[in-house]
Amino acid sequence: MLEDFCCDMIDQDRLAITKECVDLGVAKGAATFKAAHYTKAVVHTYLALQDEPGRPLGQAITAESLRSAASPTARLFVSWLGRLFGAS
Repeated sequence: MLEDFCCDMIDQDRLAITKECVDLGVAKGAATFKAAHYTKAVVHTYLALQDEPGRPLGQAITAESLRSAASPTARLFVSWLGRLFGAS
């Protein structure tokens, strides 16, 4: 899922706090998502805690709510795209 990729772009300390929030929701019975959607719940919970809560993923990356430039995964992806489309 795209959220798995985006999860790598979240500061790890903030990611841990967000996971605690989601885990608490699960433990208290407030969460109804399927286990397969855990990462989706984490990323969207993180985005809900940011300035302008609820931004779509693309806008969150553009607004640097997700720090794409700092992510090794994102750099590899951008490099791959450059090679795929012949950009230098």
